Amino acid sequence: MGYNEPDSSSQADIFRDRRRVFLAGLLATGLRVGSPACTDGGVFSSWLLPFINDLSGPRPMRPMPPVCGWTSWPQHYYQGADPSNPSACASQLYNFLLNIWNNTHKPIWITEWNNVPTGRTTALIRVPTYAQQQADIAAMTQMLESTPFVERYALYNWVEEPSL
Repeated sequence: MGYNEPDSSSQADIFRDRRRVFLAGLLATGLRVGSPACTDGGVFSSWLLPFINDLSGPRPMRPMPPVCGWTSWPQHYYQGADPSNPSACASQLYNFLLNIWNNTHKPIWITEWNNVPTGRTTALIRVPTYAQQQADIAAMTQMLESTPFVERYALYNWVEEPSL
C-alpha cells in the first residue's frame, strides 16, 4: 500500500517531492500498489484528489508513472450516521465509497473503518448502545459484502469508547 495517513503530522506526513520519488519507486516494481490512505473518509476530496492532480503536473524530480498504475484505493472511514438507524449508517458509507469509485474506477480497500457517532468531538455525541453499534456494523458489513467495487475491508476497533 501507499502511505498511511500522509495528511497527518503524526503519521506519514511526507513532503511533496519526497513522496513523488518514493511513490514512483513503488509503482515501478510492477506489484499491486494502493494509493495513500488518508486519516478519514472525509479527506478524500480535500487531500487525495488534489494529490492526484499534483502528480499530473510538472515533475522536478524524475518522471512519475501515471496514477493509473495504482491498482487499489485504500481508505479509512470513521464517520457515522444516526446510530439508531443501521440502514442510514450503511447508506452513508456506501455513498462515500461510490464517490471514490466514480472518481477512480479502481477497487477500494477499506483498511480502517468503524461507525463513529456524528459529533464525537462535541457535547452532542449520539452514543450508540452496544446493540445499536452491533446492528450498525452488521448493516455496514452486509453492504460491503454486496458492493462489487469493494475488494477488501477491515474493521478497526481501536476508537473511542462510544464506538466500541
